Amino acid sequence: MQDGVIFKERNIILKWQERWDESQKGRWTKMFFDRFNLTKVIGNFYPNQIYTGHGVFGEYQGRIFQKTATCLCGEEIETVEHLVRKCRLWSRFLVNWQKNWPNLNIVGLMQILSCRRDAVRLIEQQLTFRIEELDTD
Repeated sequence: MQDGVIFKERNIILKWQERWDESQKGRWTKMFFDRFNLTKVIGNFYPNQIYTGHGVFGEYQGRIFQKTATCLCGEEIETVEHLVRKCRLWSRFLVNWQKNWPNLNIVGLMQILSCRRDAVRLIEQQLTFRIEELDTD
């Protein structure tokens, strides 16, 4: 009986991976997770915003809710990449990162525990700021 369950589970995972590989959706998330893996499921709201690109980012808010997509710093569109790597308003979160961090892309940064923690803290602060901004409107 247990062999049948394992076989069915394996087939489900293979089918899921096949659909993931063929889909044109989730391209941002695929940069972080190219293979389906149950042990990498993350049930945390803040890192999931980074991994999906869905959340408090102007680019996403603009596309979904027709809000402004420009970052508050005024330099460019507010994307995950911009907030975590480039935005001068949030640069205080980057001070303890390894010296070679500017050479890493967002995927490389999220693989380094200290960078991932700071990026998640930045997203938490961004969300708090956005909520407070709504309260003052």
